[in-house]
Amino acid sequence: MSVTFVYKNGEIKKKITLTMEKTILDLKKHIVSEIKQDVSEIKQDIYVDLNLILSKTIRSFGKMTLESGLFPRSMDTLQLNNYNIESKEINCEYIVVDNYFPPIIEEKSNNNPSSSIYRPRMKNESNEDKTFNINSEVEFPSL
Repeated sequence: MSVTFVYKNGEIKKKITLTMEKTILDLKKHIVSEIKQDVSEIKQDIYVDLNLILSKTIRSFGKMTLESGLFPRSMDTLQLNNYNIESKEINCEYIVVDNYFPPIIEEKSNNNPSSSIYRPRMKNESNEDKTFNINSEVEFPSL
């Protein structure tokens, strides 16, 4: 399955078809690469915001809602299959933004689950085996 985005800035319209495993950030990276190809003297650190142009809100049970207007930057990393936009054509326009750096997402490769387990500190931590006198009245008082 796929979704088609029709994006424009001014009069020029372009289309791109993305699979549902891609993200909005992939679309934005594609637009930025096209901008850099068209204009050679552009800065290296540009970012684009998407202004979605929808005739009605796209919503479905169990999926994220897609509304007209500026697409939130915090939702850039969500996959497109989180929205109900399969086999649809979505119109949007991009706005070039300077001086914005998207957050760097690092993959965690921690295969050691014991490092993430909370272990409270004990007062008398010792690794010695304690021995008890079962016949002692002090350690085991009668009931």
